[in-house]
Amino acid sequence: MIAMGPSFARPVWIGKRGAPRRGTLVPMSMPLVGGLFATVAGLVVLILLVRRGMSAARAALDELAAGRTPLRSVRAQSYGIRSRGRTQLRGLGYLALFDDELVFQQVLAKNHVRVPRGDLVAVTTPRSFLGKSGGRRLLALEWKTDAGTDMAAFLVRDLDAWLTTLERAGVPIERETAK
Repeated sequence: MIAMGPSFARPVWIGKRGAPRRGTLVPMSMPLVGGLFATVAGLVVLILLVRRGMSAARAALDELAAGRTPLRSVRAQSYGIRSRGRTQLRGLGYLALFDDELVFQQVLAKNHVRVPRGDLVAVTTPRSFLGKSGGRRLLALEWKTDAGTDMAAFLVRDLDAWLTTLERAGVPIERETAK
């Protein structure tokens, strides 16, 4: 038997006991489908914005380089800057070490870091920073400021290569000993 559904005036197959048959799309499921579509569309827009932001951060880093070749450069995730407090969000961007400075260009939050290489005073590898943890060791860099020191931490792909590059550049590394 065919009956007119309560909304959208579309026919719904009705079984023997008056309930819709299995496998039929009833009007009540339309909000679920609409919500799923909106979620997928939102994710696509977010991915496009992040890609555009990453391109802009890379272009800004290239502009800051001004013809200099970085000793090491990589996409990185910032875990924040100590002086800005615990409420910062993590952020993607590009981290680069040049002969004369360390630069991080962040995509969305604009928590950029530019530190003269001579001001870098310590490098550590904690598992968390400002209450945020990702389960892997982070590259934490400390530098001199007018008010003392500040620090930022980054999740980078090849932590050991960064430590080696920084050590060769004369930055003090605090290496952990095996327990």
